[in-house]
Amino acid sequence: MKHHTAHRSRRQERGSILVICMVMAGVGAIGAAAFFSLVQAKSQESLERETAMTRRTRLANSRAVAKDALLRVHLGSPTAPAGGSQTITLPGGWGEAVIASHSTAPLAASTSMRLNKTGTTPSQAFTEDISITLSDGDSTLTYQAQAKSYSPGLGSDLLVVQRPTGTGTGLTQFTGNLLVKGRAVFSNGSYSTSTSALKADRVMLANHTTPKLSLLSTDGSAIIPENGTLPATTSGLVNSEPTFNGQANLIGNPDSPINDYVDYVQNNGGTSLTANSPYVTTEGLSTIPAGVNDTTLIGIISALVSPLPNTLATTLRPYRPLSSQVLTALIAQSTAADATVLTSILVENTPLPSDVLQQIANGTAPLNATQAMYVFQSNPVGAAVTSTGTAYFDLDSSALNHIAINGGVTSLILQGQEDTTAYTNAAALNPLVIAINETGATALSSISIVGQNNRPLILALRKTGNFAAPTVTFSGTPAFPNWRSLFELEGVAINVSTSGVSAATLVGGIRTDRSINVTAGTLTLSPETSVTALQGIAARDAWLELVSLP
Repeated sequence: MKHHTAHRSRRQERGSILVICMVMAGVGAIGAAAFFSLVQAKSQESLERETAMTRRTRLANSRAVAKDALLRVHLGSPTAPAGGSQTITLPGGWGEAVIASHSTAPLAASTSMRLNKTGTTPSQAFTEDISITLSDGDSTLTYQAQAKSYSPGLGSDLLVVQRPTGTGTGLTQFTGNLLVKGRAVFSNGSYSTSTSALKADRVMLANHTTPKLSLLSTDGSAIIPENGTLPATTSGLVNSEPTFNGQANLIGNPDSPINDYVDYVQNNGGTSLTANSPYVTTEGLSTIPAGVNDTTLIGIISALVSPLPNTLATTLRPYRPLSSQVLTALIAQSTAADATVLTSILVENTPLPSDVLQQIANGTAPLNATQAMYVFQSNPVGAAVTSTGTAYFDLDSSALNHIAINGGVTSLILQGQEDTTAYTNAAALNPLVIAINETGATALSSISIVGQNNRPLILALRKTGNFAAPTVTFSGTPAFPNWRSLFELEGVAINVSTSGVSAATLVGGIRTDRSINVTAGTLTLSPETSVTALQGIAARDAWLELVSLP
């Protein structure tokens, strides 16, 4: 009995072991199947990831080459590309972009305006939309390249410090009391200032390490630079190449005519002068015809010898207005010793005709610079440029239109409005561009600003070579003039004095690549609040934004 029980126990043990082995084998099979299934899934996932990464790489490549082409070929180009669409294909099928044709160069766009909300660019901008198609190898995606452009000065960038062109430009300095009631923008470069000199309510630095500036706001509060990212911007070609390094050439640049002030003057009804070309424009008559007493008067004048008698003005007074030929005879009979008498007679015969004013401009009349300016200012002269390099502009004159002077200006006089009514009415006058491109040995030494100005104005000055900084002075009335203007300065450092008034405000701003030294008084830059008059004229910066379309 015991024998059978032991035998049965051993058989049960063998059966249990068999069951356990079968269970273990089943679990192992399931585990192996799961493992191989997981390996297969991971392998498939790896393949899918590789495909996805390849597609993303192709799309990123396509986007990169499209953006590069848009920046280098389209954004700063003076013309829209000729022909149809442009296809760019990378070797090995690693990307393809198709840039659709467009009819307008971005820097010339004028029909579409968009709002911007990035904070780093002006709040609005002209926009040229360019459609681009990007390939990832399996499918295509459509993007819209928004090529935007706008004048930084009209977008509240009141002080734009650009990277100097050329070599040996040295340190760009800002000294004295310069207040910026808006944003100051600094491109990469070497700058020097102090918190007691330049004060700005906002500051943007293209590079967070260069320049190293510590500034205060105009109310004396400490500020830090804005930390937004500036997009790659260009104002067109410089030396025939697209540039995104903060350099600009906006005056006398044949490579970029659509963003050039000299070209704008020449193509918009303005006057273009070469060095030392006498020029006068006036609201008066072109000539005064001969009168019945001309023969007698010319005889009296011809009989005189220098010095002319002080009583000559009294003798001629009953015959006013003197004809052009009588005044011409008087000028011919005069010498430098007679300049005072001649000036008195000329002023008494205001308004002088254009043909007589031209003799003053070309130096035929023996007047010194002060006397000549007195005669011009006594007449309804819009512009007068003398053979000795003095340029006078009356911004209150309807006879004054756009003007560009290539070289030859040593002294610039800007006559504004000196009473409230004239100042108010000047806002309705046509916008004005005055461009002076000093390409020769002559150096502009002084800029005299008289009164205040409410006429939309762009003053564009360019000098090549190392010349002393011209002195900018404010004088006249009121005591706190507002001078409405955009100053575009290339190669022109300025020394500003407001000692002739209590303080001066430049409404519009300054774009420069050289130093600004306020040697006396205070100069304040404040924003232009009515931008419509100048936004289609002012030189622009252009940048690019890509938007994915559904």
